[in-house]
Amino acid sequence: MRNNSGNIVGKTLRLARKLSISHLIVFVALFAGIAVARQLFTSALTIVSGHHARCDQIAPSKTTVTTGETFSATVKMYNYGSTTWSSAFGVFLNDPYNKWNFGGYGLSRNTPSGSTATFNLTLHAPSSAGTYQFGAEMYIAMQGPIAFACTPVNITVNAPPPPPACPAGQTGTPPNCSTPTSGGGSPPLQGSSNRNTGGGTTPATPTKDTSPPSTPADFVAKTNTANMSVQLSWTASTDNIGVQSYRLERSLDNVNNWESLSGSITETNFEDFSVSFGVHYYYRLKAVDAAGNASPHASADLVSSGFGANAHPDSDATISSEDGLVSILIPAGALEKDAFCSIVVAQDILSPIPKGYVMLGGPYNFTCRDESDSNQTFKKAPVLTGQINKQMVKGIGKVEYFGQAEGDTWKTLKISKHDKKTLADTVELDNHSVFTIMGKQKKTSVWLIIFEIFLVLAGLVVLARFVVNWLLKRRASKQYEDTLHKSRGW
Repeated sequence: MRNNSGNIVGKTLRLARKLSISHLIVFVALFAGIAVARQLFTSALTIVSGHHARCDQIAPSKTTVTTGETFSATVKMYNYGSTTWSSAFGVFLNDPYNKWNFGGYGLSRNTPSGSTATFNLTLHAPSSAGTYQFGAEMYIAMQGPIAFACTPVNITVNAPPPPPACPAGQTGTPPNCSTPTSGGGSPPLQGSSNRNTGGGTTPATPTKDTSPPSTPADFVAKTNTANMSVQLSWTASTDNIGVQSYRLERSLDNVNNWESLSGSITETNFEDFSVSFGVHYYYRLKAVDAAGNASPHASADLVSSGFGANAHPDSDATISSEDGLVSILIPAGALEKDAFCSIVVAQDILSPIPKGYVMLGGPYNFTCRDESDSNQTFKKAPVLTGQINKQMVKGIGKVEYFGQAEGDTWKTLKISKHDKKTLADTVELDNHSVFTIMGKQKKTSVWLIIFEIFLVLAGLVVLARFVVNWLLKRRASKQYEDTLHKSRGW
């Protein structure tokens, strides 16, 4: 009996030793598979690392509306992340069933870290009465939200009141009431505009919105010496239905020849990059609602900054963008005259983003102007350097640079040098003054996902067997010790 027990214990121990080494190797592979799966799961999360937003305000113009009514709302998002928000960023409503008939709205200008983006939205109340929540989130196109939703606001949607009725015995709609006659016609009542002689009544004319928005307040213009632009800001107008947009114009004499700068501004700020050096500019701004009613103009004026060269023919000069993502080296001998050079956010760039890409920076507009405000050409090619940080490339398979070509299309720019450590790229501009940085999104193969799921499941099975064998080993060891103790009389 003792020998038989000893043989069983010995065989179990040898099997456990043999299994433990191979299973330990598989166990390590299991952890590697779990790590890969975890990375996939992390990259699939909708909160994008490096981009962080805080909802500072969500304010509908009304909290009680009628079904189908149009009204406005203001949403303010604060950028406390490490990156600059570009036109790929925007706000959308936390509204899976699209009750408010609003798809989303993108930024019209870059919002650097530490700044606030303001969105003036036009909403349409649902067609059914009830109490609905209105919430919003900041998002990146084709990636997902970058902030938890603003705390929702409850908005009560009431059914419209019943239409006024004519007195008993009369038909029609006030003020077009009439008394039926046996002849099928009805003479018009005194003071009535009914001219229907066919036996019916003329329907009432729908009420038209004729109330204009309030004048934009605190309209201020100031110079931005960093890029010689003019920054304009104001306080949002109010309207009985909702402000749809703002229209901004500029003049040199404050009397005639008003030039339209934009007729579709939805934020409460605008930056005018098309100014000349040392010129007195006059600006006027009005708010417009959905019915076309316009507010009185708000006015502001200033003298733009004078010429100050930051690039010279006999020396190198480096010009950087405000968001710090790109810089351009202008080599000595590239310019014929002293010039002021700048890299600013390109406005009114309508070129669509290529499918499968997201915009990481820009679009930018690079110009060099001499004292006469003429654009300079280059005798030597400027060199572009892009500096994308590691947080921005999470979920990105490849970073590429594009220049705007004829026909408002994007042309790929050549990267002549890439630093793997700093992620800095040296790029050939190829005479493009408008350029942007885009990231090509990673595509995860379906077969890779299936394989990794299989790997995880197989690893769990191996882990279970490893644990069982480890328990068997411990049990066998204990049995062996007990048998040894009994055989020796301990």
